[in-house]
Amino acid sequence: MFYRYWCRKKSSCLKAHPDCANSIIDAGFDVVGLANNHILDFSEQGLKETLQVFKQAGILTCGAGSNLFEAQKPILIEKQGIKVAYIAIAEKEFSIARFDRAGAAPLETMDNTVQIENASSIADLVFVTVHGGNEYYSFPRLGLRKICRYFIDRGADGVICHHPHVAGAYEFYQDKPIVYILGNLIFDHTKSPPCWNEGYALRVDYDIEKMHLMSYENIPYTQSV
Repeated sequence: MFYRYWCRKKSSCLKAHPDCANSIIDAGFDVVGLANNHILDFSEQGLKETLQVFKQAGILTCGAGSNLFEAQKPILIEKQGIKVAYIAIAEKEFSIARFDRAGAAPLETMDNTVQIENASSIADLVFVTVHGGNEYYSFPRLGLRKICRYFIDRGADGVICHHPHVAGAYEFYQDKPIVYILGNLIFDHTKSPPCWNEGYALRVDYDIEKMHLMSYENIPYTQSV
């Protein structure tokens, strides 16, 4: 969230200076998922400014928009003749978009099925990110695990979850990766809870002719404290 004004929430509000977008570019990221429970911390105007900052920086976004329709649009990237679609969704909290309100794309199984199937019809690979899970718990709820596996069944090539703030479980289902908890990457904390500064990045390599997963690697890290 990039915004300059006051937060109306009673709980924690998260924001960053717009110049931080340059660090995202320098790190080599092409797409940023904005579906999360803090995207409306500074109201719809905060989300609007966030989208503008990324657009001006040339960074694609998915998972949030000016209304539900915009928030649910996948991002499609084509490189070396391969089309990759990204879908970002979040468990339902106050930040969720509506037909007439800006916000994040919701974890809504029926809608998500349509998103994944539509993306699969135009892309070679489809990845879904889910902002969900229980904070400080390294394993997924049974319901979340069931949903992630269902997304694979509907056409996703990988599902990546984040939110609990600790590194945790992952698995392969139908020979496709599901990461349930990545941990924090860059998230300052004055009094860090246990494992707050630990996480891992995911690297996957595909055979571009067969669209088959060739290798999978978890890259562990500790964020600076």
